[in-house]
Amino acid sequence: MSSETVTAGGGVRRSDGGGVKADPTDRLTVDLGRLMTDQDTADVTFIVGPSENRVSAHKLVMWSRCQPCQRHGREMWRKQLSLSANAIIKMPTFTVENFRNTINYIYTGKVELTDHSVFEVLT
Repeated sequence: MSSETVTAGGGVRRSDGGGVKADPTDRLTVDLGRLMTDQDTADVTFIVGPSENRVSAHKLVMWSRCQPCQRHGREMWRKQLSLSANAIIKMPTFTVENFRNTINYIYTGKVELTDHSVFEVLT
């Protein structure tokens, strides 16, 4: 009879000597986090805040993981964000720090909140 223990890295150690098997959700989180920083494949650019900082993302990730993007509907995404062009979307009311934190949450499911960012990120 074997038992399994979750390791600090998210893997599972089996007591029968079966080694550590990786948790596939951890690998997905790492891969999506890497994709988030990949400027070469990004196909949407957000212009954020009054200083107009650029934050890049991927339409497919935004569409599949972001409920506000889904609420605008497929037609808006077809018109505004055609697959052939790099779309530009202005987000003047966000701070760049909080917007990047929101993008990180969309990609990885992880978010870091501070006392001053919690309300902006959660709304």
